[in-house]
Amino acid sequence: MIVTQFVDIKIGGKNIKHYKALGYDVKLFDVINVPVKELKRGSHARITVKCDYCGEKIKKYYKSLLSERDKSITKKDCCVKCIYKKNRETNLKLYGVENPMHRKEVRNKLRDTIMNLYGVENISQNLIYAKKIGETQKKFSEYKKKAMLAKMKKTMLERYGETSPLKLEHVRKKRLEQSTKASSQQIKIYEMIKNEFDEIYINHIFSKLSLDIYIVFEKHKIDIEYDSWYWHNPLVDRRRDEYVKSMGLKVLRIKSGHKLPRKNILLKKIYDLCNSDHSYSEIVLNDWNEEGYRKS
Repeated sequence: MIVTQFVDIKIGGKNIKHYKALGYDVKLFDVINVPVKELKRGSHARITVKCDYCGEKIKKYYKSLLSERDKSITKKDCCVKCIYKKNRETNLKLYGVENPMHRKEVRNKLRDTIMNLYGVENISQNLIYAKKIGETQKKFSEYKKKAMLAKMKKTMLERYGETSPLKLEHVRKKRLEQSTKASSQQIKIYEMIKNEFDEIYINHIFSKLSLDIYIVFEKHKIDIEYDSWYWHNPLVDRRRDEYVKSMGLKVLRIKSGHKLPRKNILLKKIYDLCNSDHSYSEIVLNDWNEEGYRKS
């Protein structure tokens, strides 16, 4: 969005006819104040523009601004920091995706082009170019690497307010969701008691953790963890339990090799936790290897 309303223009040989045609009584080398809308299309006047994405005010040449708008699909003005937003919006309108590479036909076309030019599906598979890429990477000095890293951090800070993506809550949550997979025992326990509670979730993302099974019952919040002795560490488990309890949850651990507790025993333990001041309880089954767990 154009913010500047009026701008000073110096009359020269290229614009004198334009302004005389608009009714201005001017002669060469006069300086006049005109509305932005009356500027000649090829004017190099500097005007202030407001970014349509973040609201930042930036300076642009009038000629360049009109050229950008002519080529733009979104017809929006943006600053350097918001170009990626405009690109995503443009790609959505043109291709239906934020990045063209998300479309299979685009990936296939790129692969076919590389195949025709270099005889491989990926440019890095061509030994000549792979060697060239390797040599180029070696030429990067430590100074350039540090400068590139500093630039990346600066960009992240400007765009997201953090120097690393992993410092962002939604990024950590997404990565946690992608890396967490429910075990068969988790699924069976969830299926066993899912109809007993209105709020029950499997692999529930809570703060920086994934809870095996999360139950909200009346005013109580319970984290049910299924432990297989081979994959668990007592020190890590204790730290995790203390953190979860500090967040207002109660913890029920089912300790076993692969067996499952009976439904009535599991429900009793849950209700006992709810009806007491205790914040921790456990069910230990007969295939639990306590010695192996302590050594892990």
